[in-house]
Amino acid sequence: MIDIKKFYIAILIILFSQPQLLKSQDDQKRVLFIGNSYTYFWNLPQLVSAMAESQGENIYTEQSTSGGVNWKQHWEGDKELKTQELIKNGDWDIVVLQNHSLSTFKNQDEFFEYGKKLISLVKSSAAQPLLYVTWSREANPLMQEGINEAYFKLAEETGSDVLAVGSAWSEAKKLKPELELYHPDGSHPSPYGSYLTAALFYKKLSGKSVLDVPERLTSFDSQNQKIYLAILMEYDAQFILQFVENFNLKRQDSE
Repeated sequence: MIDIKKFYIAILIILFSQPQLLKSQDDQKRVLFIGNSYTYFWNLPQLVSAMAESQGENIYTEQSTSGGVNWKQHWEGDKELKTQELIKNGDWDIVVLQNHSLSTFKNQDEFFEYGKKLISLVKSSAAQPLLYVTWSREANPLMQEGINEAYFKLAEETGSDVLAVGSAWSEAKKLKPELELYHPDGSHPSPYGSYLTAALFYKKLSGKSVLDVPERLTSFDSQNQKIYLAILMEYDAQFILQFVENFNLKRQDSE
């Protein structure tokens, strides 16, 4: 026989647990990062998720990346990339688009052609595109103006949002020149550069303050062992977080 008392208790547990379950799912923001090594260096997408988790937020991230690729290669599926499929089938809230760092100089026609194709595909999937405006090479800060101009023109023509990461790097370096944002190659981000970029993305995606984000961020591997995504000196992390807290995320100029 069915124990009626236990049956009703079970029903009550299910009923009261469902709203919390639904709330947890509704509160999750799903973000796909599309790019190359400027995105995957030092685990940028995972850093963003870890920052969110440290503040009680839920930002789920995935990436479609490969070294040195541009938007045309993403569109055409070079290097076994499945970017179009991921966009169509992932139920994303935001899709971050990062092109090759020299794409705005070497082939602007291609930059706009495939940028518009990807943006259209993102919008058709009911997600919002977010253009990840990258930084200049360390040896030539004057590149930033051209990078900004192309990304912001694309954003204006397509009604897309932008995150002015390159301008943030420029301003942070002026305020604290000794802060090593670049990898020794003068192109890719250092752990500090990726931390700064992740903080910018976390603030943009969540709308929350970054001031309480810790200088050490962790995750877990497939065997549930802790891995460290970021280990910064406390005073450097405090500078970065205070800087991000006050930075205009849509800033176009590099002054």
